[in-house]
Amino acid sequence: MAWTLTVDRVIAPRDAASLRDPLPLLERLQRAFGQRAVSRLLDVGAGTVANWMSGKRSMSAPMIKRVIDLHDVFSRALQIYEPQVVVDWLLGNDRYLDGRRPIDVLVLEGAGPLVEALDGHASLGYP
Repeated sequence: MAWTLTVDRVIAPRDAASLRDPLPLLERLQRAFGQRAVSRLLDVGAGTVANWMSGKRSMSAPMIKRVIDLHDVFSRALQIYEPQVVVDWLLGNDRYLDGRRPIDVLVLEGAGPLVEALDGHASLGYP
C-alpha cells in the first residue's frame, strides 16, 4: 500500500529531546550484538561505549550519526532478511551499490544508499 501524505501541516514534536537522544539506539545495538561487537562496528573502544551508556562521556556529532546510521541499516535489513543473511550482505558485493560492499558504503556515505539498496531488494527489483 502506497504511503500518501495529505497533511499540509506538521506539528513539532512535544519531546524533541527523546528523538534526539542516540542512547536508546545504542542500547538496542548493544543488546542485539553485545558491547564488544558494537564497539568494533562503531570503530571505538569497548570502554568508550560503556562510558556513553553510563553518561560519563558524551557522543560527538559524528559518532551520533554513526550510531543512527548503523541502527537504521540493521533495523531495515532485519525487516527483509534473517540475521546471518544481513551479515553476509554487509560483507558481500551488492548490485544496487555498483558491486561495492555495503559495509564500505556505510562507512563512506552513510545509511542512505544502503536503505535504498534494501528497498530494491525488498521489492525484488533489479538495478
